[in-house]
Amino acid sequence: MDITLRETGQLTTIPQSQLLGTRGNSWKYHNHQQSLVDTGWGLSDAENELIAPYTSGNEVKDLVDGEEFMSDLHQAILDVKKGDFVLIAGWEFWQYRSLLGRVLSKNPHVDDKFLKGALATAVQSGADVRVLAYANLIPGVGDRTKNFIEVVGALSNQRVSACLDKTSDFAMSHHQKEVVIGRSNFKDSRAYVGGMDLAVDRWDGNNHSAMVKDAHGRNYGWHDIQVVVQGDAVLQLWANFAERWKDVFRRKNVLPCPVPAWDWKTWATRPKKGNKHVQVLRTVAPASAGSPMRFMPHGERSVLCGLKKAIEKAECYIYIEEQFLWDCELADLIGTQMRKANSKLRLIIVMTAGCELPWVLGDHAFHLRSEFFRKVMGVNTTAQIEFGARYRVYPYGVFQTNNALGKAVYVHSKLMIIDDRYAAIGSANVDERSMHIETELTVGIVDGDTAKSTLDTKATTVCQFAMKLRDRLWREHLGVKSDDATFPTDPVEVLNKRFPGIDRRDATATNAWPTTQYAAEQTQRHHLRCYVNLPGAYLDLTAGRRLLDRHARKFHL
Repeated sequence: MDITLRETGQLTTIPQSQLLGTRGNSWKYHNHQQSLVDTGWGLSDAENELIAPYTSGNEVKDLVDGEEFMSDLHQAILDVKKGDFVLIAGWEFWQYRSLLGRVLSKNPHVDDKFLKGALATAVQSGADVRVLAYANLIPGVGDRTKNFIEVVGALSNQRVSACLDKTSDFAMSHHQKEVVIGRSNFKDSRAYVGGMDLAVDRWDGNNHSAMVKDAHGRNYGWHDIQVVVQGDAVLQLWANFAERWKDVFRRKNVLPCPVPAWDWKTWATRPKKGNKHVQVLRTVAPASAGSPMRFMPHGERSVLCGLKKAIEKAECYIYIEEQFLWDCELADLIGTQMRKANSKLRLIIVMTAGCELPWVLGDHAFHLRSEFFRKVMGVNTTAQIEFGARYRVYPYGVFQTNNALGKAVYVHSKLMIIDDRYAAIGSANVDERSMHIETELTVGIVDGDTAKSTLDTKATTVCQFAMKLRDRLWREHLGVKSDDATFPTDPVEVLNKRFPGIDRRDATATNAWPTTQYAAEQTQRHHLRCYVNLPGAYLDLTAGRRLLDRHARKFHL
């Protein structure tokens, strides 16, 4: 069945299968019983009965760190023409965001190297612009975002609408990071999804030389990941924005969301961009009793469903890059998979060494991180947590090497790669909030282009996208050049081998793994080094625990 939308004065028919609005119940009651991939990580025909659980024929390119993402986005915005559109959703924005690094300008509002100037150029070319930002209450962040919305909204009263999204319920935030560049020719349209907002401190290069000072006076670089998608998944990503915008449109005097002008009569013969299967995953909290008309009132848990399916297929390794690594259902799922009979599954984590939350919640954040490790290892107390070969859990932090202080690089990415076959990249953190109460957007990627490889010395077939992304990230973190042919392709061999860019004591030695962050800092400073969790304290404050903890929340039902 098709539905017809009246948005821009004309009728546009869009296939029901490409819309996401009715997907909540489908995911909740059915899709978690299905699988995006069969036992060989290929497509399962049974899922075609569900409402657009995945799309095929996509091209996906990884954009590692802010320099790659923002320069690619900058060119895409400047390329738009009359009839095209630019849709942007984010958690935080900054009106002085340069898309080409640390560029100075006398007038960033006009200079197209800056976000606002680039959007102004797009509007002058005849494109429509919509910006949807979370109405952030955090001091500083909220003010910057509000200022950005005001200056962008003033660009044009006929082509631009920018607004703050206040549709969140208690403790919920709109955390999606999404840009859709809609071109009149569908094959040229693209969407960006990942961990990066167009905010004040997101720009950094792969060498992490950026020096940014946070509220606590620490200096660090910024590591993050975004992907740019072309193909049928772009339409689902458009639909995600359109659903949220329709909710705002219902309550505010804003311009309607642009509807793609692609020729739906020839949709069946549209060209394929690539060979990647992409599953658009979301978290949307159920609406409270006070907002029954909110979009998707029953919510959606497809991020949790999608990751659950992938984790249950893990055999060799699970690699996570994570800003917040807190106790949630994912810890149970990973722990269960690791403790199966004859399992050799390894958990490898690159994570933020510190925490930027206020001090009273910050200590509890470290407690929740310890709880995550405790659940994964299946031990009863924090004192029993042990990293290394015994439980096959290997956590690391990233540190700068371009200065004498060796400050920690802030790891903001939200990434999971499993067995060089599956990759999930988006806005959802490994915590209870992202699994249940935030508005999140993640893409799960299974590449139809495969390669012969080895996993733990066993010959096997893997997916090229996941394998190449994991290889690229590990080279970056370990300081290995991209053309170094001696770097192993087998991830377990990488884990067991010494490299110049890693500080890892032999797992068989006495006191093999540092027991505190401070012990790790006494060793030679490298780009990547062993990291053990800072001490954490249980938060004896009900309101605070309700913001962060599993089983401590009552408002999400």
